[in-house]
Amino acid sequence: MEHTNEDQERVISGQQCQTLENLVTRSRDASSAYRYASAIALNPQHRELLLALAKRRSELVDALWKPLKRERGAASNNGSTLGALRRGRRWLVSLLDGAHDADLFRDCATAEARVLRLYTRALRRNWPNEIRSVLEEQAGEVKSNYEQMRQMRATN
Repeated sequence: MEHTNEDQERVISGQQCQTLENLVTRSRDASSAYRYASAIALNPQHRELLLALAKRRSELVDALWKPLKRERGAASNNGSTLGALRRGRRWLVSLLDGAHDADLFRDCATAEARVLRLYTRALRRNWPNEIRSVLEEQAGEVKSNYEQMRQMRATN
């Protein structure tokens, strides 16, 4: 089934909508991972960085959500159940073993790696120019965040 949109010249397929939904869900997971990590990070500078990344990730999600909402009129989701379980595991580990910023950076890098794989797959599809440019820009930012989290883990 294909969905038409008056604002776009092309048609967005059901598969493309599903791809955007997956990106939104995983991106919300990454935002929540950053937000959670910012709440328990030991270093105040790390807390600030992680909170800024959480806010930026939310902005990226909103930009992805717009074309999807136009197509499906869908209500926003809050991420995946699996993402919530991962945050719960991190909370339990930090409770039992103590919070370690390097572990938080690893968890954030892992969340970004999941999202980056979805962006890579998404960019293999044909998209209307408006959506493709958003995906390309966001994929670059996600990759940068991923590298930053890996570097922060290595130095902490």
